[in-house]
Amino acid sequence: MAETVYSISALPHLYELIKKCITPSHGVVYMAAKKHYFGVGGGTRRFLSIVEKDGILEVLKM
Repeated sequence: MAETVYSISALPHLYELIKKCITPSHGVVYMAAKKHYFGVGGGTRRFLSIVEKDGILEVLKM
């Protein structure tokens, strides 16, 4: 996925969708986006913080 994490209000919904589509042991998500979107506040940092706080999926940063 690319450029999907710019809206802060959409981040939890996106994460819930991802969790429905994959399992921790069977699936990979590749994301390409900016660390921070100026003016809207979203970005990979915010999204990854949601994933890390939940603790269900593993985050690998490249």
